Amino acid sequence: MQIGATKFPESPATSIPEIFSLLRMATQIYDQSGRTLSITPQSFANNSFVIGVGLQTSSAAFSGYNTRSGDLLTVRAKNLATDAAVNAPARVYVTMVHEAICEIREGSVAILD
Repeated sequence: MQIGATKFPESPATSIPEIFSLLRMATQIYDQSGRTLSITPQSFANNSFVIGVGLQTSSAAFSGYNTRSGDLLTVRAKNLATDAAVNAPARVYVTMVHEAICEIREGSVAILD
């Protein structure tokens, strides 16, 4: 994934444990004794692949990257299926979480991002 000239992660993740670690960091679940991902490393590798990339610059709220200057988000995927008989992913879903403050008044609404 890339925003402008900045890549996330900086170097490509090439192994299943590395990608699973990215998912745990993005969801902030390091110790699964209190909260879990509801996905095991085995099912993650076999049939439930999910990648998470955190874009926060620190653990504070509203500390992500600013794209108001027009930087584009680019997602690149390799090894997607082009034939239904191939055992590879055929679809990619991209979901983003955006945090903003919404001020609602009697005659107006303001979005503070």
